[in-house]
Amino acid sequence: MTTVPAVAQGGPEHGRTLRVALDSTGHPTARHTQPARSTPGSCPRPGQRPPVLVYERREQLPDGTWHYLYVGARTQN
Repeated sequence: MTTVPAVAQGGPEHGRTLRVALDSTGHPTARHTQPARSTPGSCPRPGQRPPVLVYERREQLPDGTWHYLYVGARTQN
């Protein structure tokens, strides 16, 4: 799978570089999801999965990097 670099804006991953998959048109997917990182004291209970962070594609910078804006989190089923 081909990926491109993207920068997260907002949310717990703010400022981090994400690797986002390309869709069939060669553009990064419109919505990127990834599991939240566990921090000490916030680990899920046994049998519980961490939430999924949701980012949406916003703009491409002149250097080719895409910006993805944090739009929320959802639970994993």
